[in-house]
Amino acid sequence: MTMIEYETMLKTQNSVCAICGKIQTQKDCNNKTVRLAIDHNHKTGKIRGLLCSGCNGQLGALEDVAWLPKALAYLKKFN
Repeated sequence: MTMIEYETMLKTQNSVCAICGKIQTQKDCNNKTVRLAIDHNHKTGKIRGLLCSGCNGQLGALEDVAWLPKALAYLKKFN
């Protein structure tokens, strides 16, 4: 993804995470806000969107979609 493509996608997403709709808040070691991560399908390489650090990390753990309904059912038991 080029910087122009990134900036275009960022504008399309109103500069917020494609999942939670929040702005990126994570800071780097220089106290500068980290850019939204480029999310992509690990099998096809196709870019899906830009994500905040929190959503990007959680989504990585959910790559196995067969696991997701089981996890949701588990959480609902205790809600």
